[in-house]
Amino acid sequence: MPIFLTYHFGIFIGIALLAGTIIALYFFLKEIIKRISHQLDHKSGILSYYQKKFSANGYRFFLLLMVIANLEGVLLEPAFANVLLNEGFGKNAFFFIMLLFMFGLIIAGLGGMTTIYKAGTQLLWISSASVILISLLLYLGEGTNAIFNDYKRVAQSLTYERKWLWITACVIAFAGKLSMNVFFWQVISSIKEKHLASSIKLSLFCSAAVPFSLCLYAVYLLGKGVTPTFPVILNKIMEAHNEAASILMIIIWLVGLVHSVGLSLFSVTAIFIHWMETAGKQVTTKKIYYFAIGIAVACLSLQVLLPSFFFWFLFMYILFYLSFSIPLWVSLRKSGRINISAPLAMAFIWAVGVTVYTLTKSTSLSLQWGLFWPLHWEEAFFYLIFQKRITFHKIWARFRKSTSFAFFIMNKKEDDNRG
Repeated sequence: MPIFLTYHFGIFIGIALLAGTIIALYFFLKEIIKRISHQLDHKSGILSYYQKKFSANGYRFFLLLMVIANLEGVLLEPAFANVLLNEGFGKNAFFFIMLLFMFGLIIAGLGGMTTIYKAGTQLLWISSASVILISLLLYLGEGTNAIFNDYKRVAQSLTYERKWLWITACVIAFAGKLSMNVFFWQVISSIKEKHLASSIKLSLFCSAAVPFSLCLYAVYLLGKGVTPTFPVILNKIMEAHNEAASILMIIIWLVGLVHSVGLSLFSVTAIFIHWMETAGKQVTTKKIYYFAIGIAVACLSLQVLLPSFFFWFLFMYILFYLSFSIPLWVSLRKSGRINISAPLAMAFIWAVGVTVYTLTKSTSLSLQWGLFWPLHWEEAFFYLIFQKRITFHKIWARFRKSTSFAFFIMNKKEDDNRG
């Protein structure tokens, strides 16, 4: 996102948008956490809260969606590593991925939440310091004035509408990711209420070092005539224009990779433990380890297929978080129990978005669908969830009105492009 903002909005507007997003996220999280922190269980975190919000059938289906959300780190991160090693070095990455899963199991299984938390803190310090050093090495080596003069001549490619479509989608999708991240809420539930605001403020402030430094790195890349696409950026990094900078990038990536896999395994295992306890079954250490190893082996087996469809799966997860973000955050604020129709409707919106992208290969159209329905259909959607009295005729009328408006917008854009 920092590279995207810098390329399409410019360095100053990009940094301003990034700062505004982080500040808005702070106040948003502070308000939401203030409302629900006293309802979070220290042991199961957000899972116990969602269990109270959903009906029995609704929660069982929603728990499956939570598993999909928390598998992201153990599916996409190793797949990205596979793509990186294959395209960057032309090497088979299977043994590297296998070692990655072993380290993830050690961190998540033997260390648990305490080890993951400490590893995350170290990652934050390493990433912040390293990314700042990368920017300094590049700028001091080639000269700040020369880099910015080259950057001024960079041409922008996206239209105004597509720029804001992508930035809005990314912000909302990130909020959706937070709402379904088991580890995030596990940490929140373990912090004392009087320290919550300062902890969130400190975490966001320290984490901001990475995206802001990436903005500076984006200026360097763009000034060198690099188009911000994955293969081109990868090739530029592999050129080793500055050996120290390249080594620091690899260190950041490796530490973050192991942390993401371990965190994902921990989150999925926590969901399994919660499900076992809710079902009244005995939870033993042996069952927990067998489950974690089974998930790791299954995800490792999927790495044979995932790299070939990496960008499809990446966009699928963006649409997933986009479809669930607004409904879930609204449900955190509202009172009342939610029936199974709510998670089914969210899953339907996601499935249609994935189908649209698969058939048309249009990211813009898929993002419009993912943004348009939760926003425009909000009244009917939540009336269905909380009142349970909406008729099929009203839903169909809202559907026709929404799709008519969507096709009007798309046709208008096509006419503008022809003109």
